[in-house]
Amino acid sequence: MTLSQPIIPDLENPSKSDSGPIRIPLGLQSDGSLFAFDIKTSHVHFASENIEKYVRKRPQHFLGTSIDTIFDSNLIHGIKNGIAQAQRANGRIGIGTFDINKRHTIVTMHISKNWAVVEFCPSIEPTLNPGKFINDTNALLDCLAYANSPMEIFEATVRALRFLSGYDRIVALQFVDENQVSLIAECKRTNLPPHDFLPSAEASAETYELKVGSKTPMSAMFDVDQVPIALVATNASVGELDISRCLLRSPSPAYKQHLFDKEAKASMSMPLHVDGMIWGALKFFHSQPKIPSYRVQEMLLIFRRFLEQKLSTELAKQDLQILYKERDSALGSEPVLSQSLSHS
Repeated sequence: MTLSQPIIPDLENPSKSDSGPIRIPLGLQSDGSLFAFDIKTSHVHFASENIEKYVRKRPQHFLGTSIDTIFDSNLIHGIKNGIAQAQRANGRIGIGTFDINKRHTIVTMHISKNWAVVEFCPSIEPTLNPGKFINDTNALLDCLAYANSPMEIFEATVRALRFLSGYDRIVALQFVDENQVSLIAECKRTNLPPHDFLPSAEASAETYELKVGSKTPMSAMFDVDQVPIALVATNASVGELDISRCLLRSPSPAYKQHLFDKEAKASMSMPLHVDGMIWGALKFFHSQPKIPSYRVQEMLLIFRRFLEQKLSTELAKQDLQILYKERDSALGSEPVLSQSLSHS
């Protein structure tokens, strides 16, 4: 069983599985909490083992209840309004930051079949500062405005992200083939060695995580030393819950070892798609445990859309240049069109 596939409970005692809560040994990060409810009934059927720190109820008492009876009206309103938005987005969306059980909390959600999956993450910023958010987002978008090639795009991007995100190292990666990725650009803290993941074991771990994470616009490992926690379900009859889109999904043991080898305590990944196919990713590494703020998460999601559009345009332009040069070479003529295109 791999975390990239929908998870099916492996029950120790199937004869009793339909009569009460069951524990599903998934890999969920313990810094946050997760629960999933039926979109039609609003009743909770999945919850992480540590949900008590947010709802003051143990999982077995939380399961089966309606979210309307547990959370305050503002949070319920945000979650229910988010259902339609998440369905349209076909991915994880931000609901906002809330004070839940005296904890500043980032709330995100996505839709998985008939389940609304809600994730709680600690917030390092109590509220979203609109002015700072707009300024930081504009600064990121400005780095795309003056880039005229894929290489220029990524060199500018990693520099801007290093400054705005606070991570020690930012790298841009591209898929070379089915099982290999290559380094395009890097920006790092001065005293760090260059990013080197060429050994096959590390490349495989990196590639695996990129493939699994490609279903979601952003994935993160907050603290490589934390022990993964399990998911609890009302009973076996509720079926399976796919956690591949979850921010709280814990990475594979191979990727954790990959981070240990790099002396990194935290990481974040943002896959990049061109023409509907995964093309590469932006990777963030940090030497200490780190939870990205809601401002950084939302800023990166906006930036990712513009980056993919810019990348797609520049790659198409690059392909056209190659075609024109090949045509001009075959005709033995001056490459007039290709020259004009390169200056467009």
